[in-house]
Amino acid sequence: MSESNDKPGLHLSVTIGDFDEEVHQEAVKRLNEHFSVVDNPAYELAEAEVAHAVIALVMATLQAIPAELISSWLYDGLRPLLRSRQTQQTFYEFQIYEHQLYGGTRSVHASLVTDDEKVLKKAMADFKELAQPGQLGREFEFDPETTQKWNERGS
Repeated sequence: MSESNDKPGLHLSVTIGDFDEEVHQEAVKRLNEHFSVVDNPAYELAEAEVAHAVIALVMATLQAIPAELISSWLYDGLRPLLRSRQTQQTFYEFQIYEHQLYGGTRSVHASLVTDDEKVLKKAMADFKELAQPGQLGREFEFDPETTQKWNERGS
């Protein structure tokens, strides 16, 4: 993920067929306001129960930007993807990478399944807590019903 024009890099991959092209392009346009977006559409041969969007970011970039900006930018850019073509909900998969000095990467994985703007907004408000070195190698999912927080999978 390279940075250009002083914007942090963000990779986006949405499953073609899950979203109307206008919705997909609206999300890319909104994200491009604050990120240098690399858009890599994915193809799914079978129909899925939920629409799928993968978002990849670099940890150092997230740490350098105030939390309220990151949450606002991601919420605004990802909100159009709540409107999938065939499914009720969207599965957001986040990958936060830390590049190591001598090669290789470590990452944090997080996921959220929702069709609710309020849930997406809350999840993005707390998103920056995932972009910490102590979270590397861990997986999280957002619990929209009981805790309304990012919880580690399996705990």
